[in-house]
Amino acid sequence: MANIIVKIIPEDNLTIFSVEGDLSANEIIKYSTEYYDEKPTKYVLWDATKGSVGKIESSDFNRIAINLKKHTKKRAGGKTALVGKFDIDFGYARMYEAYADLEEIPITYKVFRNADDAIKWLQS
Repeated sequence: MANIIVKIIPEDNLTIFSVEGDLSANEIIKYSTEYYDEKPTKYVLWDATKGSVGKIESSDFNRIAINLKKHTKKRAGGKTALVGKFDIDFGYARMYEAYADLEEIPITYKVFRNADDAIKWLQS
């Protein structure tokens, strides 16, 4: 189970999910669904540099995409940056990008190895 800290920066229209520990698919779905039930920002950063998604089964990323598709219309045209420290996190995040494309989620996803590059991309 991961510790997830959510920080909203309204002036940047940005929400940051900082992950510490091993993140599960159910935690991603839970936090994302709660986020979409509130007032979602245009930009989102999932920062797993102090955590990992490495224990999630690869098939769960498709389940995450299918579940989130129900909510993402609220952020159509938005961007989500996924940051991972380990190769497996980077690879799994790339896999999620592909599932999100297949599900035609109207958000642009991009994977990074550090948060600074991710934030630059989000603000571009």
